[in-house]
Amino acid sequence: MAEAWSEADRAFRAIVEEANGLHTADRASHAATPQHWTDAQLSRIIPQDFGRDERLELRIEEIKQAVSRWGSEERYRRAQLIVNDPVYREDVDTFRKECRVVGACGEKKSYIFINPPLACLSLSILGKAGIKIPEMHGALYLVERVVEAEMLAVLEREARWRDFDFSDLPDCAPDTARPNVAIATNLSLPSLIESYISAGRKPRKTASKLRLVSKYICELGGRNLNADEVSKTLLVELQRLALNIPARLNNEERQQAFPTLAQRTYPPERAKLTPQAIRSWFNLLSGCFNWAVAADLMQANPTKGIKPKVKKTEERRRHPFSEPELSKIFTEGQCAEREGARYWLPVLALYTGARLNELGQLLVVDIKFADVPHIDITNEADDPLVLKRLKNLNSRRKVPIHDHLLKLGFKDFVTSRTGLYLFDELPHPKNADDYEATKAFSQWFGRHLVKIGIKTPGKVFHSFRHTFITQARNSGINPQIISVLAGHESERTLAGHIGSSTTNLYGDNYTLKHLYCEINKISFFDIPSIR
Repeated sequence: MAEAWSEADRAFRAIVEEANGLHTADRASHAATPQHWTDAQLSRIIPQDFGRDERLELRIEEIKQAVSRWGSEERYRRAQLIVNDPVYREDVDTFRKECRVVGACGEKKSYIFINPPLACLSLSILGKAGIKIPEMHGALYLVERVVEAEMLAVLEREARWRDFDFSDLPDCAPDTARPNVAIATNLSLPSLIESYISAGRKPRKTASKLRLVSKYICELGGRNLNADEVSKTLLVELQRLALNIPARLNNEERQQAFPTLAQRTYPPERAKLTPQAIRSWFNLLSGCFNWAVAADLMQANPTKGIKPKVKKTEERRRHPFSEPELSKIFTEGQCAEREGARYWLPVLALYTGARLNELGQLLVVDIKFADVPHIDITNEADDPLVLKRLKNLNSRRKVPIHDHLLKLGFKDFVTSRTGLYLFDELPHPKNADDYEATKAFSQWFGRHLVKIGIKTPGKVFHSFRHTFITQARNSGINPQIISVLAGHESERTLAGHIGSSTTNLYGDNYTLKHLYCEINKISFFDIPSIR
């Protein structure tokens, strides 16, 4: 037995020496696309059993397919986590450790010859595919190289997504071969929706929309449908009819069935559901059905291939306020009074470009007046009972306080606050499922705009953000600095205001003093209430 192991050791070392030469040349380019081993390279090594009693009849193509299938599933799984799970997205340390295993994303490899994490992953992938290789078998080294190349592609894709470059984000689960499984044909659509909500701990807003769409589908189908009865034909009809439904329903309309709502005639001035809103329904349904397929609760995702298309002319756009509109906002009604959220939220949005939710959840301690006065926009808090959310990683930033805000008395307003939150009057959430604190305020502001005669589509509270960006651009501020101040989420432009916003800066390249000087270049119109 000892002689057999000695022979196995010599054979294994010879193979490793050959494989290392091949692998070095193969990885020289460090390409993002996996460079798989050829059949000839694998066939010279894999059939060897290196002194083991059993002969392994390994199937090269099946190994390559199993690794490729794992890579596709892993890319999709990680894409979903990046988009939906802030905890995963912000776990940079684990991601870097994974990168070091295969030398991805510029990370130095931790292992030269023996690579335990990669060996465990390789065995796991082959085990799921029903291909067994003894842990010390020499063939495993070559399998690891195939897995390494696939993992390299997964991690480099993930690195782009972590920078919010979603240009190649998979929008549906990979169509991989699945074993025949028993499908729960009696699972109703509402039950499936509830299971999905519970499993993913979906926010209340998401859960509410999913339940509503489920209700509409069942009402359109005429009964409480099973999940596998939701057909593409039914979903296409849902899209068509939904375009006739008002965006906001009154109490009486909420009690009516979907077909009845779709057949009614509404006044021309009532805003209807937009293609974007209907597409958001399908995005949520698609996530639910993909989960159901992965959990063997459904055979296929019926939304695949039929998501509503949104033309550029139909895209929902936000537009900046004009000087006359700003004058109306700050001279009529409660927005003209220098107290409370109804004055300070609009003024802060105008002079910081911050999103409504970012401002509404501010704590008093987030406002700093020492050295360079600034607002610390973050989702962190010392108090574990405080719940704060941000749109994305780049939303974490420090925005200098414009000199004009101090002139308006912002410091006095902050020091007068006795509660935890800067805007205690807002209904701050007590648990993660509650709506955002500014939802009711946003609705009030929309009604306020209509009341004072601002009825132009695309003019909403978010228009303050666009007004800030427009004025920043007109003031000659560098687009990268505008990106840092506004906390842009990706490299795509914001309503055409910025040509190319670099998102990997996170504000690190600019000091607060520099940002303070830049933001004070911005000046707004001569409006009495904010003069």
